[in-house]
Amino acid sequence: LVQPTVSMYNSYAAAVGYTEVLSGLRKRMRNRILVDNENETTNYDWLAPLVVPDTTSSSSSDTTETSLEMIAAQSSIILVLAKPTEAGDMQSVASVEVRLQPTDAKIPFSQPWLDKIERRLARFFPFDDSLPVATNTMAAPSEAKTEVTNKSKSAPLRPYLCNLCVSPSLRSLGIGRALCRIVEAISHKKWEYSHLYLHVDPDNEAAVSLYEKEGFVDVGRRWNASWNGGANEIGYYVKRIGKESK
Repeated sequence: LVQPTVSMYNSYAAAVGYTEVLSGLRKRMRNRILVDNENETTNYDWLAPLVVPDTTSSSSSDTTETSLEMIAAQSSIILVLAKPTEAGDMQSVASVEVRLQPTDAKIPFSQPWLDKIERRLARFFPFDDSLPVATNTMAAPSEAKTEVTNKSKSAPLRPYLCNLCVSPSLRSLGIGRALCRIVEAISHKKWEYSHLYLHVDPDNEAAVSLYEKEGFVDVGRRWNASWNGGANEIGYYVKRIGKESK
């Protein structure tokens, strides 16, 4: 029953994947903008990692992991680099997103409730998520083993870099590298985390080269669920941040 249902969804996601990504971005942007506008105080923290809705009571100290994951899935910081056009408008030329995600190697869906369902399925249909750590000449593979977690519900939330893109006409100028380092600074200096995670398609040689030169290494684990539709081929990388740059 599981395989046909998920296969149908995978086919749907493959057909409208780009639209799904944009839909997720819009929702997370809207969540932050709406919350920001509701806070009239000038002391509002624009770089806060979580956008907590008003329905979440501040007196509730026993917030469950599931609810935190759901809040995190709907929260993010999106940085956009833009330039003026001849018409006087602003045109986006580069962007990157950073959010908190569980460190279980799962590629997040645009719809958070789907992630919740899939993680529950994984508890009933366990799988082997091991993978030999890839050879990385730019950083020590042992770094990847610093914070390895399993796919249980206790997988901690950590900074997750995603949706990094640069206009083709402005590539090879160091813009992607600069955006990565800004995300690292936010994750370490503002959010006070020591690790930054990301997924990268091994066929995207430019992206792999950028991340490896920046010190990211393969975690050595994948979300190897039988229904994932080949998503286990996507690399899962981590970098220990806050160290002195070479």
